[in-house]
Amino acid sequence: MAGTRRSEAGTPLRLLVAGFGNELIPGDACAKSIVEQIRLPCGEARWLGRGVQALIHLIHDYDALIVVDASRRVPRGTVRTTIVESCDQLELNALHEAGLLEALCMAMEVSKAVTGRHPLVYLVECGIGSPFDGEAASLAIREAIPLIEELAGELCARAESGQRAGQEARGDG
Repeated sequence: MAGTRRSEAGTPLRLLVAGFGNELIPGDACAKSIVEQIRLPCGEARWLGRGVQALIHLIHDYDALIVVDASRRVPRGTVRTTIVESCDQLELNALHEAGLLEALCMAMEVSKAVTGRHPLVYLVECGIGSPFDGEAASLAIREAIPLIEELAGELCARAESGQRAGQEARGDG
């Protein structure tokens, strides 16, 4: 993945798990529960609420970013994880009414313009039937927490071992 920021070999990975949504709406707030409950081996988890513009300011400080939000594009009560290499692969205006994907794309482009690269970005979508579907959100939360913890563990272990983030653990280069 040319142009993607990497942690230097053997240094701790600068990882951010960023949760988005409206905490007043049960289904939309699933990311808040996730960032409050998650246990990370490195990095930090932050609830950014509806502050999607914060991504533009935060993205430069991290090697890897896991963005968590509710989605009606994913089957109810399930979770989908996507590695975001470019904005071309994202369906804008499909995930979050507050403009999360637009802000994520803008943040990636700004970071690339400023530093010549952008962090490794994962998008974790929690499937809700509707913004008020707390039951579906609960199912998605139970699925998302171990998935994100495992992903974070793999990324942190690769950084500690000097293997580049995003590189398979098969000994490639």
